[in-house]
Amino acid sequence: MNIKRTMIQKAITAAIAIAALTALPGCAKFTTQAEEAPVAAAFVIGNHAFSKAINWNNDYITNSVYTLAEHSGYISVIDCDGNPSVLFQGSFGVSEEYAGAAPSKLKADAIEAAKATISEMTRVKANDPEVDTLSAIRMAVRSFDGLPEGTVKTIIVIDTGLSTAGVLDFRKNILSADPKTVTDQLAERNEIPDLTGITVIWIQMGDTELPQKSLSEKQKTRLVELWEGIIERGGGTFKLSNANYGERTDTDYPSVSEVDLPDELPIEFDPEEISADDSTLFQAPQFLSESKVGFIPDSDKYLNPEEAEAVISPIADYLKEHHEVNLVLAGTAAGDNNTEFAVDLSYRRAMTVKNTLCSMGVEEERLTVKGLGVKDPWHVYGVGTKGGLAVQNRKVVLIENEAAIRLGIIPEEKKGGD
Repeated sequence: MNIKRTMIQKAITAAIAIAALTALPGCAKFTTQAEEAPVAAAFVIGNHAFSKAINWNNDYITNSVYTLAEHSGYISVIDCDGNPSVLFQGSFGVSEEYAGAAPSKLKADAIEAAKATISEMTRVKANDPEVDTLSAIRMAVRSFDGLPEGTVKTIIVIDTGLSTAGVLDFRKNILSADPKTVTDQLAERNEIPDLTGITVIWIQMGDTELPQKSLSEKQKTRLVELWEGIIERGGGTFKLSNANYGERTDTDYPSVSEVDLPDELPIEFDPEEISADDSTLFQAPQFLSESKVGFIPDSDKYLNPEEAEAVISPIADYLKEHHEVNLVLAGTAAGDNNTEFAVDLSYRRAMTVKNTLCSMGVEEERLTVKGLGVKDPWHVYGVGTKGGLAVQNRKVVLIENEAAIRLGIIPEEKKGGD
């Protein structure tokens, strides 16, 4: 076993053993259940490269440890890195020699034991490269095995939530995927732990440290939606803490791969929401997904020409109203191999959309066509060519020239034509 981890395990054990502890009526701050119900908490600590310093004064942290100490509760501590491990699991207890001590003495000892435990938890830091948060949460659930029926169980996750390892690897552009679709696929693969009856409190989600690029507010919202969906899909209750993070001083951590975050998330095109007065519609990327404009497999022919034209017609009307808007039509493909066929097919599908727009009266020189294959900024990697996430990878993205240049979809000198 790693020497550093062994030392932390011994230190937490010693902290819990500081005093004789017993359950005190009326002191529970972390549960709404009966005072007699046993309590348990698992701490998933993501103190790693690219995470902000942990704010150990967060009320969720301090109150939970105090409650465990006062109620002879069960505690486990999990190190959240690329190879999560349980650093400690055990219970605050009362020795027989102190069973008759005055309540004030027992309470004071409980507070001291809680403070000592938190102090030792501050020493927990990543030991292995990368971060696998989902596996760490699964380990926290397993740490509750064997607890008495009716135990009030809480998992406190202190982590960015931006995993770089395991089945939920955000380097595969998962933040560009629909959160529900990701959750559905995790459920299909039985990758969501059973969180029935467990409250998961998440602290410092999305609080990244340089050189990891900061998440935009939209990306943070999507990150929260994804983890909330996973927790609730597992039967748990999700709570988010928006408390501030601490001051970072230590820089000695194992490496973590940077997650490449797209500047903007694509927006599902909805023809019913087009406003003729909005001249900025395509400054953010809009995409014609397979559910909007479908193609025959391995073909550039519409699956249903009438439905496709009904979706594209409002775009043509908009462009004829706003002659100053020039668009890039970028086709994309499913899979992870950017083969010549994938690039060519994505180009031809985008060209089909261009031809439809031109047939509806849009000038050809205002439309640039690009075949990106699987190399678009929002591609979700590792999902193959079938299923909900693969469907999302097959699309035609519509975006104004300047925005396309900024995202590297077309070079700066390319501003019209093909």
